[in-house]
Amino acid sequence: MEKAGSAGLSERKTIFMKHITTPKILVLLFCLAALEMHSAQMTAIANGGDWSDAATWSGLREPDDNDTLTIDAGMQVVVDINSPEYVNLRVNVNGELYFEGGQKINMCPGSVFVSGTGVLNGGNPGSKIDECGNTVWNGPGPTYGGGTYGNTTLPVELVSFAAAQSGKDVQISWSTASESNCSHFNV
Repeated sequence: MEKAGSAGLSERKTIFMKHITTPKILVLLFCLAALEMHSAQMTAIANGGDWSDAATWSGLREPDDNDTLTIDAGMQVVVDINSPEYVNLRVNVNGELYFEGGQKINMCPGSVFVSGTGVLNGGNPGSKIDECGNTVWNGPGPTYGGGTYGNTTLPVELVSFAAAQSGKDVQISWSTASESNCSHFNV
């Protein structure tokens, strides 16, 4: 979403106003951060595969710090390792992220976003996703989409958020005082 306009809040702050009309009743607002350091976006390819197999990922390498990984709908990626602690890892699950018994993803900071089509699953209960030493998902699953596990802090300073029905649509407006490393909003 592009910035729709701006107005001075004070000499040092600017309010960015955003407006969108949507036919959806439930709206999730996300600001996707643009990472300052190297950031690779890799997607699970073919029929998915093992987390630690470079052939599973479009970058043809294992996941690393500052990566954004996407598991598309219909794909399954199996976490087959107790991972190293990744820095600034983001995993978007639109398919299935399956944890073999005793395996987990460690990150600090980081997050796993499970969309409405995504699922987390595991062979047994126990720590599966750890963020900065804290278990944020412990399985065994299945846990169906619509959640974020790990760092959910948005790099924005929200001033206001409003929604109003207009016929069959919903008019959504929000304003921010600041947007740190935020490339765009997904609604």
